[in-house]
Amino acid sequence: YNVSSVTYTATGNFTVNFSTAIGDAKYAPVVSCNNVSTETKIQFGTIASGSCQVLSQGSVNVGSGYNPVLGFAVFR
Repeated sequence: YNVSSVTYTATGNFTVNFSTAIGDAKYAPVVSCNNVSTETKIQFGTIASGSCQVLSQGSVNVGSGYNPVLGFAVFR
């Protein structure tokens, strides 16, 4: 809900764009990912009223055609 698109900008760098901007950047983004190793680090880059940048570093098992799923939510 309220996500217009997810832009892949570079390896491990995604921007979640909102359909309707949140009043300001004072919100708490939360992300989860399946099939990650203990070396995987997921954090947030730029947090703006109209988008949020998600950055990932480390190992994600993408072998054998498996695509990991990233979950994203915002709390205000």
